[in-house]
Amino acid sequence: MGAHLRVYYIPNQTSDDLGAGPSYFKAFGNSLLERPPDTKRRFNLIFLVEVLPEESGSGTGTVISANDSTREITLAVTDGTKKENFIGVVVSGYQLRMKDGSFRDLVVSQIPTNTKITVHYFDEMTGPQRTTGGEVHRIYRIQFLAFPQTP
Repeated sequence: MGAHLRVYYIPNQTSDDLGAGPSYFKAFGNSLLERPPDTKRRFNLIFLVEVLPEESGSGTGTVISANDSTREITLAVTDGTKKENFIGVVVSGYQLRMKDGSFRDLVVSQIPTNTKITVHYFDEMTGPQRTTGGEVHRIYRIQFLAFPQTP
């Protein structure tokens, strides 16, 4: 209980759909989620579960830059009187929930500079056998707090 997980899944499957590719809810009656009694129960088929490290951190700051090719976000973080830059890499496959309830992949370059966000991250060693190369902050959650004012 309380572990942080990343789950990869194929949405909306029935036992008949396995191997046939993803299928989607079909409209029955007046509701998209309503189904006739003879249809099989739908579920999300989980095919990979990653346990994220428990030692994670978070930081709140203002976006200085964002790079799509490296998926890096650079924040200006102020902690009391100390001001520093935080650089983190957004995990691949990170999606945002839109206002209509749908999801889409995050394009980090579309985050405007001067946006105030909180990032939740874990540190990961990179390089051969994870002994060289250095430590990377892997961002697994982003909370948007305030967008920049537009004139």
